[in-house]
Amino acid sequence: MRLEELQDQVRACIADPTLTYRQRVQRLALLAENSLEPPAVSETCRQAQHDGIIHDMGEGNAPYRPRYILPDYAVLPSGQAATINDHD
Repeated sequence: MRLEELQDQVRACIADPTLTYRQRVQRLALLAENSLEPPAVSETCRQAQHDGIIHDMGEGNAPYRPRYILPDYAVLPSGQAATINDHD
């Protein structure tokens, strides 16, 4: 994202009369996060994201919130569920 575009979005957020203070703070934080490049991932992970097996939950490009989501092992390609479960 170009700096000018980010600045325009920040100004629009600050001036939006429909947002509460809390909504404005959350939106400004998300704008800051999304100004960064997403973390590098392996090609396998990128393909899993593309196939819908892994999802970033729309939380921005700077993942710092821990999430505990149980994957749907039924949709994983055969063999991957065993690999994931072997980390005990």
